[in-house]
Amino acid sequence: MELEVDIYSYYDYRDFIHDYYENRKLKNKRFSLQAFGLRVGHSKMSVKYVIDKKRHLSLDSLREYAKVMDLHGCQRDHFELLFRFSKAKNNEEKNILFSKVLKSKNKKFKSKFLDENSLDYFSKWYYPVIAELSYVEGFSLDIEVIRKALNFSVSYKEINEALVFLKENNFLKDSGNSDQMIKVPDELRSFIYKNYVLKTIELSKLAVEKLPPQKRESFNLTVSLSNERYEIAKKMIQSFRHELHQVLANDEECDRVIQVNLHMFEVANIEKLGMNDETI
Repeated sequence: MELEVDIYSYYDYRDFIHDYYENRKLKNKRFSLQAFGLRVGHSKMSVKYVIDKKRHLSLDSLREYAKVMDLHGCQRDHFELLFRFSKAKNNEEKNILFSKVLKSKNKKFKSKFLDENSLDYFSKWYYPVIAELSYVEGFSLDIEVIRKALNFSVSYKEINEALVFLKENNFLKDSGNSDQMIKVPDELRSFIYKNYVLKTIELSKLAVEKLPPQKRESFNLTVSLSNERYEIAKKMIQSFRHELHQVLANDEECDRVIQVNLHMFEVANIEKLGMNDETI
């Protein structure tokens, strides 16, 4: 049987199972969750939990699904790779597995995907910085000039690799399509964003340690509040973020590049102590 849903188009194995099921149901109205469950040895509710992304499969169950969905050889291997990627417990493991997912896709199609370029763009803190630096008056492709302009240490080799990548993918001003937007698949947005945030947090630590006060602005607040005020604070930060971007974007007289990080997070919650539990 030839699949009409392509396993290589997915990043979460459960999305593939969902679309496989929907595709089979369109072809055969008798193909229900219960029928699917009987084939893989699960109840219909177990199948539903999986396709709704509320539950993961075990590796043994995954292989039963692969048999039922007629996945063999490289397709089955890719399916298992997506399973491992989806279940990765930390960002380091997820990064390693994501690279393997991309290699598997590229081996099949012998081409580079835009999402890989997106991952590369956010893989180093200085890639977006150099891209933005190209909009500053007097910018030069001279590696030594760029190295001196950066406030944090980046090697000659790293800058050269960055320039090659940014030029090839039109991320620099006057490179053919400098207004190109970074397009990231929805299912990867959280993963790639988290990677980049972690890198910029490390950069923030360096800024506090190495930059003089006139070259940075820092603010720190620890406060107790209700859930209602917490939600208000979130909305205020979101509003400020959009307003700040509108004010700063498209400045025609740029002379520097800045990094702005805004993080608000819960450090303690009384519910964990059971003091807010209404049950007796």
